[in-house]
Amino acid sequence: MAEVFLARTVVAQGLNKTLVIKKIHSAYARSKQFVTMFVDEAKIALGLNHPNIIQVFDFGAVGDTYFLAMEHVEGLDLLRLLQEAAKARQRIPYGMSTYVVQQICKGLDYAHRKTDEYGQPLGIVHRDISPQNVLLSWDGSVKIVDFGIARARDIHEEQGVIKGKFAYMSPEQARGEPVDCRSDVFAAGIVLFELICARPLFHGKGKEALEMVKSGAIPRPKDFAPELPDSLERTMLKALAFHRGDRFQTARDMQHELGRFQLEWAQKTGALTDSGTLAAHLAGLVAQEHRVSVPRPHLEGGDRAVPEAVPSSHDLSERLVLSAPVPVAVSIENQSSAPEGSQALRKQARPTTPQPIPDSEKPRDQRERKYVYVLQGILRGMAALEKKLGATGAARLVSEFFKVARDVAFKHDAILDLPRADAAAQSGDGHSGEFPVGPATSAGETTLRVVVGLPIPSEDDSSRSIKLALALVDALDGIGSDVEPELRLALAVQRGVALVKRSKQKGEIAAFEIEEATSTFAHKLARQARG
Repeated sequence: MAEVFLARTVVAQGLNKTLVIKKIHSAYARSKQFVTMFVDEAKIALGLNHPNIIQVFDFGAVGDTYFLAMEHVEGLDLLRLLQEAAKARQRIPYGMSTYVVQQICKGLDYAHRKTDEYGQPLGIVHRDISPQNVLLSWDGSVKIVDFGIARARDIHEEQGVIKGKFAYMSPEQARGEPVDCRSDVFAAGIVLFELICARPLFHGKGKEALEMVKSGAIPRPKDFAPELPDSLERTMLKALAFHRGDRFQTARDMQHELGRFQLEWAQKTGALTDSGTLAAHLAGLVAQEHRVSVPRPHLEGGDRAVPEAVPSSHDLSERLVLSAPVPVAVSIENQSSAPEGSQALRKQARPTTPQPIPDSEKPRDQRERKYVYVLQGILRGMAALEKKLGATGAARLVSEFFKVARDVAFKHDAILDLPRADAAAQSGDGHSGEFPVGPATSAGETTLRVVVGLPIPSEDDSSRSIKLALALVDALDGIGSDVEPELRLALAVQRGVALVKRSKQKGEIAAFEIEEATSTFAHKLARQARG
């Protein structure tokens, strides 16, 4: 797993450039497997230069960890576009859908045809084309990101290893067979299906989705989009053919077929789709005030011009100004506040004789009741770990896990729910800079709680909770893979109630509390989980 930072690099004459820094997460820096994957990504990405692929400018090391310096795209990913369209109950137009996938195919074809300095093909296959890995800029550009699990000629890996998101794999990839460019064509076909039909092609989760991919059972797109033109349905079904030989043999073939459909559709509708059309559609779907604005990192000494030219140096790390020691994926923290009437109560004189308060005059609880999913976890093996590493060493390892858990929760639109005292330390009031180990019960358990469904619940909260639970287990496995004795995470998922208090100024959530019955039952389930 990696961290992503927004940064500035200073160049000559006081000019600077905003870019993105991707580095191995500190908790995984000791894992040879993750370091090897990161270096392999750099080997592939550094040599790619195409308008439809995120540009990687540099690869370097700071201390004992590596980083990639990449192009910064202001926009959103394709997954969010699908989500926003679903919220607005809109279908993405056929011309727009085919334009986006056509641009994806352009980038893929370039990567597939890339050769070394001797003209020999590098054999690059992305293997992870999905809506999460396609970025759309506000000006209508389409860019492929994340070559982290890509296959290439000079990258060696074990045979039969399955890499990628199950729901976006080709049948041969799901079977663990060697893949070629036609696997990426199949994945592009899945993305096109989702854009056109407004639903996933493979609905299953985990192993269920994998088996569905292996079976190759593809429904007709017209079952979900009855007005779909026949020519576009044929293109989709050809990209999704079970046998590789029946698909488009290259991404360029699929690109050209989509281009022909766009011309045909333009003649029918009188409008040709291009980057400007995409930009206008994004502007209409995501209002300006709802776009995420990441603050630019400040340069040391302010933004004044630097009179001297910056010496040319390959080590970009010497010229970088990071936005903060916090990734761009900023964590959502649980903030506590004193009750509004506490100061007023202190000013009142205490009555000599307590008087019963009529029910009609008792203050009403102003907090909202929100249905949420609570992921309650218990770390198993702490006692043995403390004997092996000592209390300090065990606490440091668990602290690393909480840092990763925070990022994983953010990625899944969830909140890592820390106790009030620890939340203050997390927000920067403390001085140690370490994450709290977590609340300990009377039984000496180290626990973790993550909440899904705040500030706004959605229909996929249940499925996101399961994905988040699996991601948290994988995160702990990655951190503790080189540690003996093994540290395990027992997790329970419980639907319940959160009591939410909103701020008067902006109406945003100021604080929340999980209802006691929900919290108790979730903890009881976690104790019964095997871990």
